[in-house]
Order: sequence, then structure tokens, then C-alpha cells
Amino acid sequence: MRDVPAHVAAAPLNALAIPGSHDSYTYNLTKEFADIEGALQTIIEAFPGDFGVNVALNYSVMQNMTATQQLTAGIRYFDVRTATKENVTDDWFFFHGFYGIAAKAVMQETRQFLDAHRDEVVILHFQNFYRMDGAEHEKLKQFLLATFEDIMVPSPPKQRPLPELTLESIRASNQQVIVLYQGASRVEQHRLFWSATEWLYSPWPNTPHVLDMTDKLTQWYDARPDNKFAVTQGVLTADAQTMMANTDRDHEVALTSNCNPVLSSWVRAREAGLRGINIVMMDFPEISDVVSTVLELNYREK
Repeated sequence: MRDVPAHVAAAPLNALAIPGSHDSYTYNLTKEFADIEGALQTIIEAFPGDFGVNVALNYSVMQNMTATQQLTAGIRYFDVRTATKENVTDDWFFFHGFYGIAAKAVMQETRQFLDAHRDEVVILHFQNFYRMDGAEHEKLKQFLLATFEDIMVPSPPKQRPLPELTLESIRASNQQVIVLYQGASRVEQHRLFWSATEWLYSPWPNTPHVLDMTDKLTQWYDARPDNKFAVTQGVLTADAQTMMANTDRDHEVALTSNCNPVLSSWVRAREAGLRGINIVMMDFPEISDVVSTVLELNYREK
């Protein structure tokens, strides 16, 4: 975002084209179960032992790049899933079916990047939780405040139009982080946290078929609201049938390698704006040119 033209920096933040990653911190998943359910559970039950676990794990990893590598590549929206572990009281863990890397180190890594790049702004969407009661949510929010409070963008009053928020106004306030948190009741006492329920539009295609995905994205693109951040979920979701037919592959090879080139073409045919592209979320951003295609929308002549 540092190098966008002045007229783009003065435009509403939810009118900018912003690359995002899906299941952002799943580059280091372990074999320790977290929320195993649905298709993953079907696979593990169908193939007992390590084979089934390995197949399920291969379809749970959605990123190869670390947090810093994603930031360096241009990712500015992060899809965050956070859990606690039994007998661990001083940290949280990212997960997607399986437990992954500890959260504190990644958030501190993100802060270090932002301190070194003062014109950059990131959006952290804490959208899914596992083994998190009210006390754990409060502890997590207190940690996020300790890490980012001085650079967090306050959530606007409900009556304030979101299009008043611009990259230019955020920079003028020396702010760099928007934290969207799922569950309105969890953030009503914290003005520095944004209710994702209120401020985010993010329909999920929930399909392993790329043409079905683009049909849904087109429908939702035409219907997006202009007073929320709008996420285009350019991702495919493996069902049990897909995994069983591709047990020797993983999500990257079986699905994303086909998805991202099509997603890039779909994005290229559209415009950024309040009624256009805002955030485009993807798996494995290094596949194809989706990130650069999204960013290029900000430089087009209107």
C-alpha cells in the first residue's frame, strides 16, 4: 500500500484492491488434532492410521510462506484461526483441523514488519476459534492490545459511513492495524476491535470446483455492500470425494494450482471500488500472479 497513487490513498479503504491470504498461518501445521470434523474426519475414519492423518493434513495446509514472507509479497489481509491447547496457559495457536504455530511469535513478527514499514496497513481478521471461552478471548485481546494498541485503527461509530476511512487518514493518525474480531458481543466494550459481523462481507463459495467458485464470486461481486469491507474468497474447498480421489496429492497441487490462474483472470476483468473488488483472499499466493493482478487494479485509469 505504500506506493499507491495519491488519489487511491484518498479513496475509501474498502474501495482499494487488497490481497489477502486464507488460513493465513497454516504453513507449519503439526499432526496434533484441533477441530477435526466434516471431510477431514471422514478421511481419517476411512483410512485409519498415519495414512489418513497425512492425507487430511495435506489438505489442511493452505500456505507455504511465513507471515513475513506473505507481508513482503504484498498480502495485507490475514484470515486468522486461533485456539488454546490443554496445559498451555501463556500462548495461543493457529489451526486448521490441526494445530500449528504459536500465535504470540507471529503477531510480534507482524509488529516488527510494521515498525520497519510505517506506511503499510494490515487487516487481521480473527474469524474462527477453538477451545476459547470468554476468559481466553479477553486474554487474547489484551495480548493484541499490548502488541498493537498504539497503531490500531479504532472501529467507527455505527452511524459513521465506513467510506470515510481512507489510507491517507490512517497514515495521518500513525495507525497501521485493523483488527476484525468475530462475534459482536466479544468486542462491544473494546473500541479498538472491529466487529467482523458488522463490518465484513465475506461469503464462502464452499466448493471444490473452480467454475462453481467463479459463478458465485460474480454473483456476490454484483451484490456487495458499500459500507463494509468486502472479501472475495477466491478459494476452493476440498470435500471428502476430492481428497479420496487425490490421496497422493495435496491442496496446493489438487486444487490451488488450478484455482489461482482462473482467479487471476476473473479479477483482471473487474475494477476496484465500493461496488467492485476490495479484498481478494487466496491460498498459496505464490501460485500464479493473483497478488500482482489485485494490486494492479489500484493503478488503472478510471
